[in-house]
Amino acid sequence: MDILRLSEKKFMKQPKRIILTHGDADGLVAAKVIEKCESSISNCEFCWLVISSMNPSSDETERMFDRAVDILPIGIKDRIYIVDRAMLSKEYVEKKKKTLERTEIIYIDHHLTNKPGLYKEEIDLKNIINYWDDSESGATLSLRWFEELQNFDSEKISNFEKIKEFTNIVKLWDIFQWAKLPEDSLERRGALMVNAFEKIFSPKFLYKKLSERDFELDKIEELMEIAFEIYNEDYNRYAKGNMNRSFDYKYDGKYLKIFYGFERKYQSLFSHDILSRDEADIVVFINPYGTVSFRSREDIDVGDIAKSLGEISKLSGGGHKTAANYKMIEQEKVVHSMVEKFVEDLKILAEKENKEFVDYRF
Repeated sequence: MDILRLSEKKFMKQPKRIILTHGDADGLVAAKVIEKCESSISNCEFCWLVISSMNPSSDETERMFDRAVDILPIGIKDRIYIVDRAMLSKEYVEKKKKTLERTEIIYIDHHLTNKPGLYKEEIDLKNIINYWDDSESGATLSLRWFEELQNFDSEKISNFEKIKEFTNIVKLWDIFQWAKLPEDSLERRGALMVNAFEKIFSPKFLYKKLSERDFELDKIEELMEIAFEIYNEDYNRYAKGNMNRSFDYKYDGKYLKIFYGFERKYQSLFSHDILSRDEADIVVFINPYGTVSFRSREDIDVGDIAKSLGEISKLSGGGHKTAANYKMIEQEKVVHSMVEKFVEDLKILAEKENKEFVDYRF
């Protein structure tokens, strides 16, 4: 969890605008879009708080919300955006109702498994607005939210057309539309450059640069070109060395290639290469920190599989139709089991060689 922006104390008495967003490029570009557009529809200064996290689960959203209201107590003039991540659970909303009903909450998301409409059907809070569309990304959907407001005037925003163009490039990467474009397409290259920038420099660096340059994308594009060159060289080397490390299975008539400990920043491109060569129907990446990522062909819904597996693990799961993940085990348990195995082996070695071994845990 990262605090990306917090206004100075002199702004604390102003109306508050809080953004809880996903920590990838799409989520952070969405945050910048909201910051710029919100400022354009009001004549007053806001007190801003922007928090991001790479963990997209509902539990993490709740932790982010708790952190936000600890930093900035909220009231009736304030607004909270929850973007590109799972919404607060029904149970949490009921528990925190007195806090939540004091302010306006706008939930913007595009994941199939995040139950669009749940809050209209099951939660009696009129101040939660649910804005959802699985054909958009977090960034493009955030921009569309403002474009549909009656008091929004795009002419008040500098570089508006560049912002719109850039959010669409981010969308092409984030919801995997780039894979359907011709290989020589400029849009496809742009989407892959966004991925390279995110993986080489980090999404937080992209947010920082957008803040500094105010969407002066010429400077960012220079960095994207550099990242693209570095990423491609590293990816080709890594992919070649790991192509034959898969565990092959069949599930429900579908062929699965499973990889363990595969570098996260190469997973999307690597799985695309495998799927495009028709070597598997589903590519699975089991990550050492307890999560599992899926990529699939267009006709296979791994979002539903991830959601069902999340229910079995009693943790979380979901995502898009062709790209999803679930939490198989808590990271703390992974760490604990590995430490325990090491200690067990060390004890055996101590006994075998008659060495002293002392356990200082209490």
